[in-house]
Amino acid sequence: MPLHTLVFGAGQQVRLPGGNFLRLLTAANPVKVEYVRSGTILEAETADGVRAGYGGFPPRRPEWPRAFDEVRVTSAAAQTVELLILQGTADYQRAVGTVDVTRSATIVTTPDVVMAAAARTAILPANAARRRALITNLAAGAATLRIGDSVNTDAARGTPVAPGETITLDTTAAISGWNPGGVAQNVAVTEETD
Repeated sequence: MPLHTLVFGAGQQVRLPGGNFLRLLTAANPVKVEYVRSGTILEAETADGVRAGYGGFPPRRPEWPRAFDEVRVTSAAAQTVELLILQGTADYQRAVGTVDVTRSATIVTTPDVVMAAAARTAILPANAARRRALITNLAAGAATLRIGDSVNTDAARGTPVAPGETITLDTTAAISGWNPGGVAQNVAVTEETD
């Protein structure tokens, strides 16, 4: 499983030995990958404009020792590209990058909101500092409520939340609910904010 580090000038093509599988590990700019067998480019297998993460394995007959005899990689831009050419059937994938996780700074617990019978009720106003809202249809409730936006939520719109269930919404928008039941029903509300 040789790792190839290729330094391209703009418009340059590099030819590499064959194998059964190719994986681009790094390629910030698009490249063209052409597989060659018996001196002929396999047009149906050519990949143009691919970046890191691309993997290719042209079909291989049992009598062929490899799926391709040569691979040609062309880059329109100057860049460094890393790729693997594998002889076997193994694959290689990796994820590179960072993930930033920011916790909310405050938990705001509000009094239960009374949802009027057969009506839309405002649960939370818009809040630019909100990261998420947790809304629980209390287990004592009889009806499955609909939770959604402040304009369209009604008997047929919004996410159903059965008694005892909680919905988490990652939004700063105003949130409302619809109570289809014949009696008022309460929901518990918690906000996480900056």
